[in-house]
Amino acid sequence: MTKTKTTMTSARARGTGGLKKGPNGHYIARYQGADGVPMKRSTKTSDRRDAEAILAEWLQHEARVKGGLEAPGAARTAKELARPLREHLDEYLEAFVRAETRTAGTMPNCSRTISSTTFPSPAAMTRSRVVSASRM
Repeated sequence: MTKTKTTMTSARARGTGGLKKGPNGHYIARYQGADGVPMKRSTKTSDRRDAEAILAEWLQHEARVKGGLEAPGAARTAKELARPLREHLDEYLEAFVRAETRTAGTMPNCSRTISSTTFPSPAAMTRSRVVSASRM
């Protein structure tokens, strides 16, 4: 058993990572982060090939971060910037409702903002566009 653990540890150290099926059927990826800390993340898929592709993408990102070619959160930031703004606003509104900390007027303002947004994604929200949209 020790031999297997040593082999797995060195495999992670080499940047190859590993996959293990979780209790819900989704694959859990294990790999070493750019800072040397062991990482464990759900791939949120039960398909082995998809999980391998996701792990390969994460390993590539960690290699770029380790090499200084990319900031640690750049991949997530790029993904979030590409998501439609309406999704971000809907998530905010859902979290706001769940927290039950709303004040009078906030819910209508949030709803109005969500329904009237013209920005397709956060990446489209430049300062000048936001200023001109607020004057309409």
